[in-house]
Amino acid sequence: MTNNRHRLIVVCILSMSSTVACHSPESAKTGEKNGSVSLNSPEIDVRRLPIEPGLSDPNCYLNGPVGVEAELIERINDFRSAPRMCGVQRFEAAAPVSWNLRLLNAAYRHSVEMARSNLVSHTSLDSRQLWNRLDQVGYLYKTARENIAAGQPSVEKVMLGWQRSPQHCATLMASDVSEIGVACVYKQSSIYKYYWTMNVARPMVVDRETMLEMEELKRAQEKSKYSSRSVVK
Repeated sequence: MTNNRHRLIVVCILSMSSTVACHSPESAKTGEKNGSVSLNSPEIDVRRLPIEPGLSDPNCYLNGPVGVEAELIERINDFRSAPRMCGVQRFEAAAPVSWNLRLLNAAYRHSVEMARSNLVSHTSLDSRQLWNRLDQVGYLYKTARENIAAGQPSVEKVMLGWQRSPQHCATLMASDVSEIGVACVYKQSSIYKYYWTMNVARPMVVDRETMLEMEELKRAQEKSKYSSRSVVK
């Protein structure tokens, strides 16, 4: 822990077609604690939901009514607009990313949990990982990545921290993502006060027939899981 209580966490990289940097591919396929919802469930704008007592809105009350979205998008896309060195690795300029409410939803839920528990980790208290949280909000991804941080009281400071860290910088410059959602949750009584989660991803595009087949398979798996249980008294 540093004296100013700022903390950055090493990036996790997920891909449906590659290995996982800090979680096993099997966990991505078999995670049971995901509390998942329908894959075609409606988007929820968590910025419009009631605020939990003791916690802030998804913007840490920063930038007044406009929140952090506009400043984050501007800073991230400006950073991506030119070639960068992330440690010893060179990245070419990358296409701009756009805001996604499902990614914001997942990011906000994770920041809330970190703020509640003084936890700064990619793993939730109930062992959920990034892919579980994306499944929970109904985001079908082809590739997804996550940065987290704690203690930075502004968009400028958290962005500088991520830009100066080679692995976090690599997430900011990833060319295989197109959407982003970032949340900051403030809790006065916590260790770090400010808890940031950035989710960046590229959605998996599927047609309606495939979507319905996936929903049917999911229901069948749930039914099988419960019907296989037995009780002996």
